[in-house]
Amino acid sequence: MSRGMRAAARAWACTAMLTCGACATAPTKRAAVPPPAHPVVLVHGFSGWHELGAVGAYFHGVRDTLSKDGVVVFDPALPPFGAVEQRAPVLARAIDAILRRTGAAKVHLVAHSQGGIDARYIVDVLGYGDRVASIVTVSTPHRGTELADVAARVPRLPLEVAFSLLGHQLTAGAGGHLGDPDIGGSLRTLSTAGARALDARMRGDPRVRGFSIAGLAERDEDGACNGGAWPPPKDAVAAGSVWPLWAIIKLAADGAGTNDGMVPTASMRWATFLGCIAADHIDEIGLTSSPHVDHVELYRRIVEGLAVLDRTGGDEGMRRIGATSLRR
Repeated sequence: MSRGMRAAARAWACTAMLTCGACATAPTKRAAVPPPAHPVVLVHGFSGWHELGAVGAYFHGVRDTLSKDGVVVFDPALPPFGAVEQRAPVLARAIDAILRRTGAAKVHLVAHSQGGIDARYIVDVLGYGDRVASIVTVSTPHRGTELADVAARVPRLPLEVAFSLLGHQLTAGAGGHLGDPDIGGSLRTLSTAGARALDARMRGDPRVRGFSIAGLAERDEDGACNGGAWPPPKDAVAAGSVWPLWAIIKLAADGAGTNDGMVPTASMRWATFLGCIAADHIDEIGLTSSPHVDHVELYRRIVEGLAVLDRTGGDEGMRRIGATSLRR
């Protein structure tokens, strides 16, 4: 990775993602998960990619591990920077291609961060409720993040230049044109005002089961993890690679506010709230490592829960995901 790319990445959240890839650990070995009846689509978030040189996949090690387990899994590239109106149609086209390729009737969407907004949008706005069996969101800012509000006040020209250059590098090997990077579009979608307006607009489709998982750095200061299907985590994790962003949220938010370094934990709660994991926003995809959460184990358990959902129609498998330790 070039020194110039690192400098651009340090402009914001991409810093931690791109510079800490070497911190990730190898996937945990254990018994294979039973595959769901429908393909699983991993949906990346803001500044995401499909495959990036030595860094590898956005969901570090997850796709390869699930494939070895016999799961039909895909992780399409979306525009790394763009409004939901730009990113969601790309996801919709990817789903159509997956359904044609596999002959499946539906897919399960497992989405991190901004990807969860895209997943909801294709169902509730683009009408994909007949092609999506479930949506699982991990640390998605359903009601936005103050971090986007702060970034939106940065002078636009240097921000657009830096993220345009970075966006083209992130999509260089994606194949096909994903559109021009639009950091302003991302910030509008992820802002507290923009995300809350979308959340109010996207009322859900009864055919699609929805689940949410939240992350937290430091301890739960405002009870944001209470009321989920799992007990709140006993452990805390330092904000680690995203601590400067964590500090910005602390200063920008009204009150302390529990968060995972990039998104307020309360904003991550949506549909059936499963619970919290002691991991920051980058730990959740394995580009850095929480001592309390094996990220590959987390996604394997999600897939196990989806397999139970397909077989029985019940969510008992999803409710068991975090009921026992997720440590590596």
